[in-house]
Amino acid sequence: MLLNVLAEGTDTRLPLGLDGLDLIWQIAAFIVLVLLLRKYAYQPILNILDQRSARIRESIANAEQIKKDLADAQTNAQKLLAEARQQSQVILNNAQKQANDNIAASRDEAQKQGNAMVERAQQQIQAETATARQQLRQEVASLALLVARRAVGERVGSDINVQNSLVDDALAQAESSVTSINNRRGA
Repeated sequence: MLLNVLAEGTDTRLPLGLDGLDLIWQIAAFIVLVLLLRKYAYQPILNILDQRSARIRESIANAEQIKKDLADAQTNAQKLLAEARQQSQVILNNAQKQANDNIAASRDEAQKQGNAMVERAQQQIQAETATARQQLRQEVASLALLVARRAVGERVGSDINVQNSLVDDALAQAESSVTSINNRRGA
């Protein structure tokens, strides 16, 4: 019907007051406009929006990765701190044990040195006692010999065997006297 109207060249108005030819040109222009906008305007805008969406997604993914890395770093830092605390405690315990061992070793060494000093002192006392006894014997022997010479006269002085037996008897008597005196003091 529209083509018949166009071919006749008469009034191209449609019942609603629209011009049919103008309507066809407007529809054609609208379709061409939509196609041009789609090709040159919508497509670049959609590409820009897609790129922006991709960057946003990438930024979100990066932010999530950073959060995860930060959480991992904090976990690792906590582990390292715990290990460092544990190692420092082990080092402290070892140092304390070493100090206690050193103190015990020093105490043992001091005890050994003290015992050695006491033993040396006892040996020295015994040696000095033996020396004093020997000197005492010699003095007692000299005194006994002197007394014996005076009592018996010069006859004993010439025989050495007689002198030695007299000295031994005098020493035995002197030792028994000293022992009995010491026993009385101890009791």
